[in-house]
Amino acid sequence: MSALPILEKAVEKDTNNVWLYVHLAKAGLLTGDLDKFQHYLDKGKQIHPFYEPLFLLEAKKFYDEGKYSNSMSRLDRLLEINPRYLPAKELLDKLKKERR
Repeated sequence: MSALPILEKAVEKDTNNVWLYVHLAKAGLLTGDLDKFQHYLDKGKQIHPFYEPLFLLEAKKFYDEGKYSNSMSRLDRLLEINPRYLPAKELLDKLKKERR
């Protein structure tokens, strides 16, 4: 059973919950539905334009597409917002390996 319908119902009731948009965007990314990914990413950024998990998801999308410089750009922006955001470390390490 997918959690997606539950998340979609929850966001209908709580339209300002940025965390729900993060999970919906992540679901779009994981299922390859990039239109949904972008829609929920944009909705989340409307609520909280500097929310770190949204930047990380966007960086992961670019990384998965092989757009390493775009991915690094998103991570750089994320780390300007919060230099101690540890969840970004894994992707940052992968990008550093790609640059070698």
